[in-house]
Amino acid sequence: MKKLTKKELIDERHEIYLKLIKGMGDGIDMSTAEYAKLNDRYHWLNDRIIKVQKKK
Repeated sequence: MKKLTKKELIDERHEIYLKLIKGMGDGIDMSTAEYAKLNDRYHWLNDRIIKVQKKK
């Protein structure tokens, strides 16, 4: 798996954030499994971003 840059991590986290907000706000059909998967990925990305920032 390719190592993501800080910008790529932030961009992907933002895309997931928008999907989660849209799913909750607009009432878009999103299964609980899909929501949980996106939520887990969001938090994983957030942890990676924090680790990258601490290295500097």
